Amino acid sequence: MIEINNATIAIGKKTILKNISVNIKDKELTTIIGPNGSGKSTLIKTIAKLTKVIDGNIIINNKNINDYTIKDFSKIVAYLPQDTKGFKQTSVKELMICAKYQNKGLFESINSYDLEDIDKYLYRFKIKNLENRYIASLSGGEKQRVYLAFALCQNPKILLLDEPTTYLDIAYQSELLEIIDKLKHEIAIVMVLHDINQAIKYSDHIIVLKDGLFYDAGDKTIVSEELLKSVYNVNSKFIKEENVFIF
Repeated sequence: MIEINNATIAIGKKTILKNISVNIKDKELTTIIGPNGSGKSTLIKTIAKLTKVIDGNIIINNKNINDYTIKDFSKIVAYLPQDTKGFKQTSVKELMICAKYQNKGLFESINSYDLEDIDKYLYRFKIKNLENRYIASLSGGEKQRVYLAFALCQNPKILLLDEPTTYLDIAYQSELLEIIDKLKHEIAIVMVLHDINQAIKYSDHIIVLKDGLFYDAGDKTIVSEELLKSVYNVNSKFIKEENVFIF
């Protein structure tokens, strides 16, 4: 689904990631982990076509991302950044309608099928009762569910999430990750997380970055006390019975 081949990525004159190669499969939840400054957000932004590859390439569905038009790319990939502060004076229902227009032609309008699809996501994420509320009036957890529904209303094949649990309390983090966990059976999901225990609980595939370089990738079993010491320079102990690390 996504092939990253010897990709080197720079912002301005500064190289952030160098020679990254990794494959991401369909209908799996892939989590990118690593210390601050390792290039996690840069990698996910590059997959979203927001940052350019200066060497190597990224292939999505057997096509170089540089060869997609913005319109065609938006039909495949939906991206939710860390900062979702926009649309403050937009209602939840209006935001969902905006999502549907992203895949419309110049003279196409919203139809009954679009409205049915919007309602499906409003009910699915338990936000139907919020449809007439402005985004600015919602709690952090409500906003994240709304923005997730907004992304899925675009009917993407790939969902990119940059630290989706940021600013959420523990209860909202758990609720959101349970929703994301169910979605992975329908589409490919790539997300950045800081919490190691959340990463090993929910991920099918984990990519580890360190100092702008690829460090390791594989299923959750690649995360070990030794890896955490090497990558994060922290001491940890894995509690096998509970499948968690303590620090």
